Amino acid sequence: MAAIAIGACTVRYSQEGEFAKVCVITPATADSADTVDLTNLKQGRTVSDVSAWDVTGEDSVTATVSSDVVTLDASGGTTDHTYHIHFKLV
Repeated sequence: MAAIAIGACTVRYSQEGEFAKVCVITPATADSADTVDLTNLKQGRTVSDVSAWDVTGEDSVTATVSSDVVTLDASGGTTDHTYHIHFKLV
């Protein structure tokens, strides 16, 4: 388990009125149980509707949030994968 800096990720936004849809794309070196801190992206808003996709393995994976930190695929066993983390900022 390692922390992935948000600066090492690609971040894409889509604004829909008061809501923002966000996609965080991890580097290809991400592993299962790695974490990404979303604090700097929130700007005082709340993170909701979090999901993740393993682009390398082409599979939906778990994404759990605790204290603004997302843990990817906590029970998986993959190494060197790219993940897309999707969520809304409210």
